[in-house]
Amino acid sequence: MKNLILISIVLLISACSNRIDFPEDPSNAMEQLSYLEEARDARPDWTSDGLWTDGEFTYQVGQSKVFNTERASKKHAVRDASFRLSEYVTRDLDVDFSESILSESDSSDYINQSSMSKEIVRSISRSVIASAHPEEFHTELRLSGDERIGYVSFVKLRTSNKEIKTSIKRAKDKLISKKKSMKQTHDIAKRD
Repeated sequence: MKNLILISIVLLISACSNRIDFPEDPSNAMEQLSYLEEARDARPDWTSDGLWTDGEFTYQVGQSKVFNTERASKKHAVRDASFRLSEYVTRDLDVDFSESILSESDSSDYINQSSMSKEIVRSISRSVIASAHPEEFHTELRLSGDERIGYVSFVKLRTSNKEIKTSIKRAKDKLISKKKSMKQTHDIAKRD
């Protein structure tokens, strides 16, 4: 009886919200597959775009795993998008800073500067993530074979390209300042 009420509620929600109908028999793999294909086809186009830049903003899509509440699902999607955006920013900056350090340093201070650049890259990444905001969500319902409801969410996270550039400039200035300070300390140590 409990399962029948649960399925009735799910079907009512589905009918009222113009969502795709759940499978009549959740344990039937073919019906589940058909439902998942319909859900995928009904997703907004941006859910499969990954990372892109459009004008003044950079966007990153995140996807959650299946959660038992919509809120938890959305939080996980934002966390996924933030992680992916952080990886993108970190990868690009790490290469840029590493090349800069190699070209400007001698072998004796490379290790110190390399670890310093990694710290600065992480700082930039955190700054960019802090400025990112969810612009749009898309949530899909899932029904497991034992008739439990779950939620999968997608998020389109947006951050300003200006904020990314500002964070990079601040970090480069900080790196240059630390390099000068290290050089002065190194020069003083040589004299003594």
